[in-house]
Amino acid sequence: IPYRPDDNRRFIRTAQFRARLRHANLIPLLDFNVTRAGQPYFTDPHLEALNLRESLRAGADGTLWDQCRILLQVCDAVRYVHANDLLHLDLNPRNVLVTRTFHEVFLVRTHTSLPA
Repeated sequence: IPYRPDDNRRFIRTAQFRARLRHANLIPLLDFNVTRAGQPYFTDPHLEALNLRESLRAGADGTLWDQCRILLQVCDAVRYVHANDLLHLDLNPRNVLVTRTFHEVFLVRTHTSLPA
């Protein structure tokens, strides 16, 4: 995504909210800083994962029990996000990541709506 200085305020607020969220099913914010040119940035860990739609198509999470386990983890992450006064507003299979090796579940794009 091209850098636009007009987005700095929202970008920084997003990073601040993400930094305070600590949940097993949310991707942690590893670092937040500013480049020498004054552009803010943050980093996430690298995950080897498919989104839920891709995972279901590949048959990786085919059992009913596995699908229920994923759904319960997503629900727990959404509950946590809501308890911290944030909304997701774009909950769909593309915003749920499932790792291939450990079958960990992560809800992404939790910064879709920030309080004013």
